[in-house]
Amino acid sequence: MIILVDTNVLCRLCNSVKPTPSDALAARHALETLRSRSHVLAIAPQHLYEFWATATRSTGRPPQGANGLGMTPLRADQWIAYFLRVFRLLNETDAVLPAWRTLVHTYGVAGYKSHDVRLVATMQAHNITNLLTFNVADFKRIRGINVLNPLIIV
Repeated sequence: MIILVDTNVLCRLCNSVKPTPSDALAARHALETLRSRSHVLAIAPQHLYEFWATATRSTGRPPQGANGLGMTPLRADQWIAYFLRVFRLLNETDAVLPAWRTLVHTYGVAGYKSHDVRLVATMQAHNITNLLTFNVADFKRIRGINVLNPLIIV
């Protein structure tokens, strides 16, 4: 089974401080457990863009910083190189845009939540139904996907 790994899992994987050290442990444990069960863990290019934006953003409070990881571009790129080695990278396909448009209209999605729906469109384009994310509530209303929470994978 292929499981799409959300950006928030990637961010917690490389950050043992925020939001909590237990989240970093949960991310590592979930990924190790799923791999040991022979699941294929995948990411999309969108994950890398989102990771870069979060990783290189300041750690201060808005407006100066918005919950970033405060990494240098060099460190963020090292993490991206690691992600490209350990996760399957899904290719961009022409099927994503029409699927995304259908989803945003079907679920009345507006604002930043449209990024999450684009991930679901990518899942649909690749026939993937499983998503590993800490943001379970953000995806609950979308039919046809199975949302896995790293905090409860045993």
